[in-house]
Amino acid sequence: MAVVYFNKCDSERFLKEQGTAKSGSYSCFSPLIAIVDYVPQKASCEITFTDYRILNKEEEEDALDTLKGSNLTINDKGFISFLDYKQICFEVDGEILTYDDFCKYEPPKGKVFKTVFDNGYSYYGSEPFEGDAKKYADTVIRIAEKIGCLWFDWRMGFRLNNLLNVDVIYGKDESYSVVSNT
Repeated sequence: MAVVYFNKCDSERFLKEQGTAKSGSYSCFSPLIAIVDYVPQKASCEITFTDYRILNKEEEEDALDTLKGSNLTINDKGFISFLDYKQICFEVDGEILTYDDFCKYEPPKGKVFKTVFDNGYSYYGSEPFEGDAKKYADTVIRIAEKIGCLWFDWRMGFRLNNLLNVDVIYGKDESYSVVSNT
């Protein structure tokens, strides 16, 4: 069983579309957040279910406690966001690092941190971070605070992975742009 979080707009649309049906599917624009085995994670934009129900008050409190234990909360706009932005984790080559550990990280020799912008005209580049992990981490935190909720596409050069960690990209020190077909 998974607990899937819907913001206000999605929950109203879900209930309107499903009516009294207990099974079916639901699609939305942004990936949903699900708690699976007590771990909050990104679900797809489409879910299929065989028997849904709305959580009772105790289950809702348990779900909120699970979010809180994973540095997540529901903000005043009804979206899931980080509770403490300095507690954001970074994933590099499959290893999950805390802010402090990531600030000590050095990319492999000859590699630099990358940002990716994809808005129809993709930009891949290493400026302004080069190999400075602290500058990279502080920029991610500043952007996450500005966004104010979880995000999964390339937003301001960064994205979150399925386990809600910052997906760190590094590579050769080069910059280029391409026309994107996304």
